[in-house]
Amino acid sequence: MQNKADFGKIATQYLLDKNYGSVTENIGSGYNGSVFLTDKGYVIKVTSDEQEYKTTLDIFNSANGKYTPLFFEIDPFEGFYVIIMEKVEPLKLSYNDNILLNKFRDILLDYINNDQDIISLKNTILKNVKDKKMAFILTGVVDCVDGLRRVGIINADIQENNIGKNSKGNIVLFDVVDEIHLEPASIREVIRKILKQLLV
Repeated sequence: MQNKADFGKIATQYLLDKNYGSVTENIGSGYNGSVFLTDKGYVIKVTSDEQEYKTTLDIFNSANGKYTPLFFEIDPFEGFYVIIMEKVEPLKLSYNDNILLNKFRDILLDYINNDQDIISLKNTILKNVKDKKMAFILTGVVDCVDGLRRVGIINADIQENNIGKNSKGNIVLFDVVDEIHLEPASIREVIRKILKQLLV
């Protein structure tokens, strides 16, 4: 794993001749990179994940800001990939809401994979999920996953850490990686199984 301080240096260097402000804080780090907030309210992500870079380009050219944060820049830079996007408010779910989300994810993916009627799934949510906030989140996730699918992006990584609310109050997904960019198919299956075990 790259040193997190190096990601901060790359973010700072990238922003030198841009109009997105300066790095103020690290708001998240993972195995492939780090995410920073700028003093102008933008988010800059530095990642080594080529699959995420390719997916972000696909989204930028098809459905930018509809189902994901709005992306402003997506560039290879100094051996990494830099993504500038709008800041979104991450979800904070209770333990029970996370259990519901994980069960729901499997149902949603079955609907998507079998081309079932998404409207009936949304109606089922609205009828059976009594917590209005959670019903709003789940129907928003349905819209995002289905909308991305309609532009050719299949995202199976539906978890609390990858769902947020944009400035318009809409649910959006981030850290989206289209499974087409994961190779080979056997690796996709291993990843799905691991995610399922981790999130259930």
